[in-house]
Amino acid sequence: MVCFSPNTPVSQRAVAMELLNMKVVNSLDSYLGLSILVGRKKSNAFKSILNYIVNRINSWSKRLLSSRGKEIFVKLVIQSIPTCAFTVFLALKDVLKGLQSMIECVWWGGGEKSRGWSMLAWDRMCHPKVWRLINCKDTLCYKVLRAKYFPNGDVFHPRKINKPFFTWQSIAKAASTLSEGFGWNVGNGRSVDIWNDNWGFEGLSGSSIRLGEAWCMRIKENKDGWKEDRILELYGESMRDQICKMPILHNSHADQRIWFHNPCGFFSTKTAYSWLILKQKLGHDNLPTYDKIASIRDGFNSTCPRCENERETLIHVMKDCPKVRAVLEHGGFNNRLLNEKFTRCID
Repeated sequence: MVCFSPNTPVSQRAVAMELLNMKVVNSLDSYLGLSILVGRKKSNAFKSILNYIVNRINSWSKRLLSSRGKEIFVKLVIQSIPTCAFTVFLALKDVLKGLQSMIECVWWGGGEKSRGWSMLAWDRMCHPKVWRLINCKDTLCYKVLRAKYFPNGDVFHPRKINKPFFTWQSIAKAASTLSEGFGWNVGNGRSVDIWNDNWGFEGLSGSSIRLGEAWCMRIKENKDGWKEDRILELYGESMRDQICKMPILHNSHADQRIWFHNPCGFFSTKTAYSWLILKQKLGHDNLPTYDKIASIRDGFNSTCPRCENERETLIHVMKDCPKVRAVLEHGGFNNRLLNEKFTRCID
């Protein structure tokens, strides 16, 4: 392919084409979504890609997609379209902002001309994620990071180091975000810190515990069982029954870390994203309750449709509504949480 400058005379173009035995075309098509020629205005090279993304977005009915469906649509459709272009050209900031704006519109339920209801700033939703350090402990990356940052093998309790690498800073932030979803399947009890670790039910760790023992092995029998008398003394009868029902590994096996948000206990990015999305919506009050809708729509009735007595806030829906409270009490939910006053779910 030969490209001529606009200043090249037509006669010289004809001579060159005759010598090279090539044809002259009036316009050049794109290849894999990329313009073959890129002029001074670099943004024109990405116009066709952005237009194609807009057409794909408008061809889907986003109102019929759940949160997980929108997540899949964003990852497998929208973000896959510019993959080839971004491996060849350095994407301009304006192009990235436009792509991010389209993703926001899809996520919050709007279309090309509507941004939907953005309940939370986009930069607050995007955090670095960590998962391979939990599942893949035979990798070189895990061994190098462990030797420097967490020699005890626990990525959630690393040692403090001045000026760590940027890679580890990103992983550490993600680990702190996901730490609440992980817990222990008790084996020999040597790794479980009952003061700080999550190893069972609500109230089994943190400030609710006041005891001298630090490790779970202190409240286990030498065989595969629990010291019921000691547990009764520390936690009371109700909590003792729950603890003693917890299955434990064979006494010779080490403790295993599990992911509470998967019935099989295995960690996966799918369940992590689902849990983080739900946590983000609950914690920041991003669910369309009647009270939330009434704050942006004049004249909307914010009364709870179930009890018809109070405003339908998220806290009211979760525990304060009499009908909801009756269901929770019937299921044996912790009365301490039901009776305590909260203003937000994140509290």
